[in-house]
Amino acid sequence: CRHGIEERVGGVADRITRGKQRAERHERHGAQHHQANQSVEGLHAQHSRRWNASGRCSVTTFVMTTMARMEPESLHLRKARDGDPVAFTALVRLHDAQLRAYAFRILGDRTAMDDALQNAYLNAFRAIGRFRGDASFKNWMYRIVHNACIDLIRRRRDEDIELFETAAVVTDPAGAGAARLDIIAAFGRLTAEHRAVLALVDVEGLDYAAAADVLSVPIGTVRSRLNRARAAMREQLGGDGS
Repeated sequence: CRHGIEERVGGVADRITRGKQRAERHERHGAQHHQANQSVEGLHAQHSRRWNASGRCSVTTFVMTTMARMEPESLHLRKARDGDPVAFTALVRLHDAQLRAYAFRILGDRTAMDDALQNAYLNAFRAIGRFRGDASFKNWMYRIVHNACIDLIRRRRDEDIELFETAAVVTDPAGAGAARLDIIAAFGRLTAEHRAVLALVDVEGLDYAAAADVLSVPIGTVRSRLNRARAAMREQLGGDGS
């Protein structure tokens, strides 16, 4: 009987020890996640202040991004996969300008862009440990940002076109005039599906295979969708093929 009690007491002690160890791991993970959240929010706030209503990146953001690209991405990636939030923030900063531009082209609204990017970057941090390297980190991030944008559009389905039309009538800071505003307005009237494939292939320069990976569709679907998107864009511009 005594032997049985000792076994039970020992078992309880073991469970308490394991519980404490789990709690300590959870606490460390929570602190890490909080630090990542602060880092991502800081990056988000820092860059959103440098974007104007048209989605153009300022000279300051361009210079910061160029300098960040000089850092070895592989080093940041290795540390980020080990859960380092500072390394992850540095890694995201390498591609933030392009990801921000892509999100704006899909959503057409700075507030919506900021919301989507905040969610995307936090989701990416949570998933970075599972990044296998089958695609480049940038294309992996494009996919996460794309999904965040589509999720936001689904939640705001009734506001989608209205948001983009609001962005389209903002005075063009580059002084390109009415022609550019017509193009922006025409682009905004396309479906989100067509905006995405045009932005990835015709603007960001991704090849069909990379675009297919971002959109989670076959390459043949990218080709057909791109043809339809270009045709829709020409129709919106009054048949002007230029």
